Amino acid sequence: MRKNMIIVSVCVVIILSISVFMYDMKDNPNSMKNRLSKETLSHFYDVYAKGMDGVSEFMKNNNAGSLANYRFYYGEILGYQIEKIKDLDPLHKEAKVKVQVKDKQKAYTDFITLELINNKWLISSYSSSSKEGWPTLP
Repeated sequence: MRKNMIIVSVCVVIILSISVFMYDMKDNPNSMKNRLSKETLSHFYDVYAKGMDGVSEFMKNNNAGSLANYRFYYGEILGYQIEKIKDLDPLHKEAKVKVQVKDKQKAYTDFITLELINNKWLISSYSSSSKEGWPTLP
């Protein structure tokens, strides 16, 4: 009887471990299924860290105008880390990216929606926690 309980307990632990691993892989930016979308994000942030020139090529409809204010308030971008990429559906993904900027204690968090268009992942929406430091009108 005790032997059966041990076997059942070990099986439960194995199943839970596999479930946690599979859940982690689902949002893991380093997984094979997220390779191309991560590549797009990495290239985007490499260009975005330098300024706005060339950013539009990563945007749906080549429209990067909405990013100008975010970029202005970021100032100097020191680095970024792609934390999560998750599937919303076969043609859309959502990414969470931490962006470290000069003279800020904590990193900003960017939320990006990517869309698969003509076999290429493009940014269809972008928002950031950097808005918290923006000036407001009286």
